[in-house]
Amino acid sequence: MLTLKKMAGMLCVARHINSMQVRHEFLGFRRSFAKQVFISSLMIASTLGLNARAATETPHLSLLQNPALLVSDATQAVPQAWRIDGTAEQVAVDDTMRRNGQPSLRFKFKSGAPYAGVIQRLNGSELRGKTLIVEGWVARNSANSPVGVWIRAIGDDKKSVGYANTYEEPVPTDGSFVRHIVKFTVPQETNTLLVGASIWGEDGTAWFSFVDLYEAKPPAKG
Repeated sequence: MLTLKKMAGMLCVARHINSMQVRHEFLGFRRSFAKQVFISSLMIASTLGLNARAATETPHLSLLQNPALLVSDATQAVPQAWRIDGTAEQVAVDDTMRRNGQPSLRFKFKSGAPYAGVIQRLNGSELRGKTLIVEGWVARNSANSPVGVWIRAIGDDKKSVGYANTYEEPVPTDGSFVRHIVKFTVPQETNTLLVGASIWGEDGTAWFSFVDLYEAKPPAKG
């Protein structure tokens, strides 16, 4: 026969076992929740990864994808959201030419080709009348090979209706990176904008580390 003392003991044991089960289930839920939070964080970081370096370069909202020219496959050396423009003897990710801790994109250019570089296309009709700024970091090893950033506006029938570049801006020939900036007001007849960085001229090598496009701040009212 069960005595009250034995029943109380059994009840205590049952409560202890139930408490352990609840704790075990809670710990399992907590681990599962933490895992899901970690995975979600990685997904968010991956999504924002293309523009992560953009935030360190400029406080402005970038109008381009992947302004940092990040490459997912070093063997292909094609930055995500960009395409290779013109003709280059060699395009490669250069881990020896770094800026802000990141490798750059190297273009080995050979005379006889018109130009070589990277280009990105975006809708220009939504930016008509706005003043934009193209910003980039470029380097070179030859005085006979101009390098710089540029922007072109395309209208009806794929005709150029506006163009600006930084090819006349000084760039040392020792491989040092310099910042280039050009301001451009988008013509009203613009349908498409092309933005890029290029090298042209004679034999030489260029390095591109960052190409961005953002809206210029309006002048302060005084």
